[in-house]
Amino acid sequence: MNPFIYTYLKIQKVQPFTFPRYSEIDAVKKILKDSHGMLLYKEQANAITHHIASMSDEDKMEHTMAIKILTREIEKRQGTLLDHTFFRARAMFCYRNAYIKANYLNVFTAFVTSYL
Repeated sequence: MNPFIYTYLKIQKVQPFTFPRYSEIDAVKKILKDSHGMLLYKEQANAITHHIASMSDEDKMEHTMAIKILTREIEKRQGTLLDHTFFRARAMFCYRNAYIKANYLNVFTAFVTSYL
């Protein structure tokens, strides 16, 4: 099973011991909101580490366990985090190709048959 799907299902259904720790820090909850509480993108990891670095010492003491868990997760997933801008660019490329295919079918077919 895909580890991202497994983690998502675990968070939604079981809510493992780390889930409440993730949601303790409101800024982290907002950062991970788009991916339903999962750490997927490099930009998310950068935003979380930046937020942790900008926290006051008092806040860091209050959320010590959450910070430990988050930093461990970021270190563990560093090699598998995705680049959000790559997927945005790929989506635009697919959209543009679909638009050309839908509106200029003759040109698209000629291009595909001659170059591919």
